[in-house]
Formats: sequence, structure tokens, C-alpha cells
Amino acid sequence: MFLKHLSAGKRLAFLSLAVELIASDAVTTVGEMSGLAQVRGELGLDWAGEDEMLPVATAAARMNDGPSRRVSLLELMMLAGADGRLSIHESNLLERLCGLWRMDPAQLEAMRSWVGRYRDLKAEARAMIFGEK
Repeated sequence: MFLKHLSAGKRLAFLSLAVELIASDAVTTVGEMSGLAQVRGELGLDWAGEDEMLPVATAAARMNDGPSRRVSLLELMMLAGADGRLSIHESNLLERLCGLWRMDPAQLEAMRSWVGRYRDLKAEARAMIFGEK
């Protein structure tokens, strides 16, 4: 949704963080794979193999300004919930990034709240369109 705001040099860094997030709990769901495919499409990165992925600390360091950190965290929060749950491993990675980026706790809570409302709105839209509950 907001990944287009990342510079070309930060896109592989974000993809590396996204892949790490999904792999962190050793369970990859269809929802997560679909979310990752959407991320790749938005980033314009069709394929980046494991040999191209950056370690978490390196990828996090590439997000060297407030907007890229906030975009990354918000997008990772949405991706973490793609399977309908947030695992402890995914939560730990998000918390690690917040620490590395020295995120303001109030801003972090506002992001969590926004992601929850966004998920609710998407569910409401699916219900209206497809009759899903």
C-alpha cells in the first residue's frame, strides 16, 4: 500500500525483512504467501533469491530515515496479520525492529490501532461484496 514511497535502494531491504518475518515462525500460510506476492508486485521485485536477501540488521540499517521506517513497520504489521494471527516470533521481530529504529511507543500503538481498523474494514468490504463473514 505504501511501499511505493521506498527508494529503489530500500526495496530489497524491505523484501528481506518481509521474507524474514514470514519465515520467523517456521509456518508459511497461503495468506502469508499471497501477502508476500503482493509485496513483491508493489516493490517491482519479481524474484529475489535467498542469496540476495539481506540480514535483518543490514536491512534495518538501510531504513535510515523516519518515513522509510514507518512505512516498513506499518507494511510489516499488515503482512504479519495476513494469516489472521500474529505469532510470538513475528511479534519478536517487529519489536526488535522497533528497538533498532527507536520507535516512539505512542506512534507504535497508533500504528497497531490503524492496522487493526484497516483489517476490520477489509473484512467488512469482503462481507459486503462476497457475503463472507
